[in-house]
Parts: sequence; structure tokens; C-alpha cells
Amino acid sequence: MLLCVWRSSLLDASGAELHHAQKPTPLSECVKIIPGVVIPNLKKGDKAWLDAVRQWEHRDPANRLTPLRDGPREWYSGGMRKVTGSKCSQRKLIFDEYERLERSEAESVKLYPDAHKHISTLILAICETNKSWGVIMGHQSKHGLIPGQTLTRYN
Repeated sequence: MLLCVWRSSLLDASGAELHHAQKPTPLSECVKIIPGVVIPNLKKGDKAWLDAVRQWEHRDPANRLTPLRDGPREWYSGGMRKVTGSKCSQRKLIFDEYERLERSEAESVKLYPDAHKHISTLILAICETNKSWGVIMGHQSKHGLIPGQTLTRYN
């Protein structure tokens, strides 16, 4: 199965965008989807972050889902990274922080009191906390690390 993204852009002679027009992406830019590989959206609410932890480490027999940590790399990399990569990275980030807090719900809520209302808020709060400790999330700069910083990569 292929997933093709629709592009939009009509430009005038100066290069300014006139309006959106739908046209199909060339087949070479389409993503080959692996059937059955899906990461469900998280429910909204105070306990959504616990669902992220469950998705990372537990099997879901009702939906026939494998724990994200046990999924093959090709499910979340290459072309599939555009489909599942962000969700997988977010679940791992939340899980790693939960592990760092020794799996304490109370400590997690205490450290991130408002963040548990929205997953995006929690993810930003975790990243800010890691920055304050000198841990960089993501890729190393071509200029290297600032003295005292470490790099954490999520595979």
C-alpha cells in the first residue's frame, strides 16, 4: 500500500503563492505503508500519559498490537517514519521519563502538574527539564556539544 501526500501551491510570476491547488505527489515521493502497523492516538485526559507508557511496553491483544519497544525498526524508520515515527518517539520519551522517576505516578504528577492534561504539554515539559540538566534531545550539532552537555539518542 502506498501513502501519497497531496501538495498544494500555485505561484505568480514573482513567486508569491496565489492559492492552494491540489495535485498528487509524484509516485517516487510516496511512502510504502506496512499493513497492520498502526499506533493508536492517545485519549485526552489526566491519564493519557499512562496510555503512552502502556503502548511502549505492553502488548494490546484486543487490537492485536505489539509493544512499540518490540516492533521491528522498519516500522518506525525509512518511509514509515513519516507515518509512525513521531508517535513512537513520543511514547519512548514519556516512557523513559517515567522510568527515570522510578515508575512513580505521584512523582511524575508532582514534577509535571499541568503537563498531564495534554500529551504535547508533557512532551515539551520533559524536553525543557532535560535541557535544564544539560541533556540534548535529538541530533548533535555539526559544531559539537557545548561543554558539560551530553547527547541522548532515541533509536
